[in-house]
Amino acid sequence: MTHSSAAPLRLALRLAAPDTADALAERQRPELPAALSDRFGLPEEMIETLTGPDGAALRAALDSDPEAFLMQAAGAIAQPSA
Repeated sequence: MTHSSAAPLRLALRLAAPDTADALAERQRPELPAALSDRFGLPEEMIETLTGPDGAALRAALDSDPEAFLMQAAGAIAQPSA
């Protein structure tokens, strides 16, 4: 997915009501890792590892600030949960 094709998906998820956005994220789940990979410059496999399988978590990551997301990911990698 290119940056230009990810932009409409991000906009649709941002404009939708939370329940609708979560349902849309679940429906568009196959496209979300590619959009996040493009947004954060990370491999798709790493995106899924960092966000987990939940569509709502993928949606939140898609709308998050890239720097904040990467800092949070770095913290999670540095201090894995027990």
